[in-house]
Amino acid sequence: MAEELKIKVLVVEDNQDHSFLVKRALEKTPEYFSVKIVDNVEKCLELIQKEEFNIIISDYKLPGFSGLQLLSQLKKKNIDLPLVMLTGSGNEEIAVKAMKEGAYDYVIKEPDYFKTIPLVIRRAMDRHKDKKEKEKLEAEIKKKVLELEDVNKKLAILSITDGLTEIFNYRYLSEVLEKECERTKRIEGNISCMIIDIDFFKNINDKFGHQAGDHILQQLSRIFFKNLRRIDTIGRYGGDEFILILPETTSEGAKIVSEKLRKLIENKVFVFEGNSIRATISIGIASFPGGKVLTKEMVIKSADDALYQAKKNGRNRTEVITS
Repeated sequence: MAEELKIKVLVVEDNQDHSFLVKRALEKTPEYFSVKIVDNVEKCLELIQKEEFNIIISDYKLPGFSGLQLLSQLKKKNIDLPLVMLTGSGNEEIAVKAMKEGAYDYVIKEPDYFKTIPLVIRRAMDRHKDKKEKEKLEAEIKKKVLELEDVNKKLAILSITDGLTEIFNYRYLSEVLEKECERTKRIEGNISCMIIDIDFFKNINDKFGHQAGDHILQQLSRIFFKNLRRIDTIGRYGGDEFILILPETTSEGAKIVSEKLRKLIENKVFVFEGNSIRATISIGIASFPGGKVLTKEMVIKSADDALYQAKKNGRNRTEVITS
């Protein structure tokens, strides 16, 4: 059998008689084994850095080291080789300890012990193969789980996000508003909600095209998002309308926020495909004190009524309804 197809065995044994017996027992089946011998741990660690081996046969008692310390060194250096421990007769406890520390098998040096070594090597290598296959399978499963978790996270985000503007969609806004309405029943705080509408948005689409309109919606979303507090929630209501939920905010505070946003948009020049585009927004605000029984439908209707008044009164302005 070609040398590269043989099982390459490294024997770590300082007793020449024993190492000779082990080598001879293995080489009686030359079609399977290729054997090298070293007499201490240092030489073992040096050699396995230079050459590839399939398995290590190590005596427990070695000069300056024990077989257990060799196991420890292999772990420390992340060398994944199966190791079979050789122990003297009456050292079954040491053998069991070696197994617990990572040895794949052990052989007690009883009469003719060396004859069993080829079989023990086969058994140890089968165990090592099973271990590697299990590790590979576990790694693949872990990878699939992480991929699935990533997909689920992305799906969860997509389910609450508006595809065009990448801010929250109405479904999520509705859930947030419902929770805030419940909160106002329990605490003496305030809640404000505003609906924002782009003035004459149809004219922008007609003049510059729907892609330009989409660009305006995206840019407005970024402006709104950058100018909110962490506790505020902004999302797309639909079409060219947005909803902004402002917890712990009075009508006066909401008016300050709305006027800041309105002026930012009024003074902004949007550029799309070489065209300079200006836009303005109308804002309707509904504000309610804490302790009041509210529903999300009541809040949205009040904000919508205020928006209607803003449009009726000339657009590019804010109107407030309080209760």
